Amino acid sequence: MSGEEWSADDREALLELGRAFVEIVHDIKNQLGGLKLYVTFLRRKAVAEGRAADELEALDKLDSGLDRAAGELSVLVRCARPVALRGADESDLARIVFGFGQRSGREVVCEAGDYRGRFDALALVEALMLLCSSGTSCPVRLQRCGPHAVIEWRRVDPAEETTTRIRLRRALGERIVQAHGGAVESDGDVIRVRLPLLSEA
Repeated sequence: MSGEEWSADDREALLELGRAFVEIVHDIKNQLGGLKLYVTFLRRKAVAEGRAADELEALDKLDSGLDRAAGELSVLVRCARPVALRGADESDLARIVFGFGQRSGREVVCEAGDYRGRFDALALVEALMLLCSSGTSCPVRLQRCGPHAVIEWRRVDPAEETTTRIRLRRALGERIVQAHGGAVESDGDVIRVRLPLLSEA
């Protein structure tokens, strides 16, 4: 069914479903927060009582799992909302990509050139973190291609990107890139992010 075929009632029903979805996710996140507080309480009590190391490890794993679940719910909600850039000012994309490299532990290889463009630096670093969510062994390359910059890397494990969690994170990363007027492309095991620059060369 194309967008033109949706009736006003269909659109309103979808909007209502979306609002209900966001409320439900918000409630689930609150419940996860409550569970996290209880796990913290249990861990402190276990430490005070000198409980076995494997019991403390189990509580630590539970705490980490709750953090991951809350994080994935946040990504899910953000995928359902428009991307809002916080002031896409003139910035040097090379500095942004090197900042991403430092944060992610990835090597960055940058060809010489002018990489000035209008970017929300924080949002772009987040997009690259979401898109490069697996592995740190492959370098990230930045080069010019006419009026665009191209950031590319090889996927370490293409099969991993079929998981719902990775697809969801990648969808949000793509939406952030698209909000900058760019695109994300796949060519076999190579991922490319193409972004517009201010100068032709």
